[in-house]
Amino acid sequence: PLDWPKVFQCVDDIVHIAKTPHSSVDLRTNLLPIMDRLPAELDPPESFLRVMDTLDEYLSKKEKGQPEVPTARELSAEVTELRNLVAGKVVVLLGGVIDPFARDRLKEALGLSELRWIPAIRGASLETLSPQIRQPNVALVLLAIRWMSHNHSYIEPHCNPGTLVVRLKAGIHPNRVAHDAFSQCGDRLRHEISSRAS
Repeated sequence: PLDWPKVFQCVDDIVHIAKTPHSSVDLRTNLLPIMDRLPAELDPPESFLRVMDTLDEYLSKKEKGQPEVPTARELSAEVTELRNLVAGKVVVLLGGVIDPFARDRLKEALGLSELRWIPAIRGASLETLSPQIRQPNVALVLLAIRWMSHNHSYIEPHCNPGTLVVRLKAGIHPNRVAHDAFSQCGDRLRHEISSRAS
């Protein structure tokens, strides 16, 4: 198995000491073959997360026009379980810049009726966002924490009772989203959403 802490440290040294851009072709060439092996439970450092962002952007552009839904083999068991809980419902994603490919991939992987992506807007207040998230059909609110302003991290009081808030740590690939959801509020997620199933 790969020594991921050593990989993280190596990338951090390349970025900060060698002053290599996060979007470096050399970094991309070396990391792409192993990214699928990154354990979901790890929390990569900021330098590695920023490189992952550039990889996601690269793959998104490369895959335009190809099937946008990951195959069952690519999806984790957690994605399958989360889909069983949220299929047909609405999920709100707060933060970041809207990527149509990533949005559609997550929406289809979870079988959502809608993935409502509200991008990061400087100066936007929680009161402005509240009508978007305080709706009875919203099952989850996902916070892209790397792109959220500090005050937006206190979003829970603006949600309906029972709507769960998940802080995304490393991108919005379905596998990562599902892992973050179950690691942070797995029992509540199963109870709250299952109890609302009609």
